[in-house]
Amino acid sequence: MVMNAHHGVVPFKLPAAPEGRHWTRLIDSNRPGIAVARYEFGHVYDVTGRSLLLFVLTSRSRRRE
Repeated sequence: MVMNAHHGVVPFKLPAAPEGRHWTRLIDSNRPGIAVARYEFGHVYDVTGRSLLLFVLTSRSRRRE
């Protein structure tokens, strides 16, 4: 979960995670209805002012179906 209480945009670098494959954005409160999207480790996401983001980590052991 990423929260930005500031009024302006704040860049957030998605961290690497042991046993992780990538991050998936589920929610961006300033962009309702935006499609789910995948981001690689190290991607810099511009977090808009007064917003909340929710990312979920996809693990390496998870199989594609």
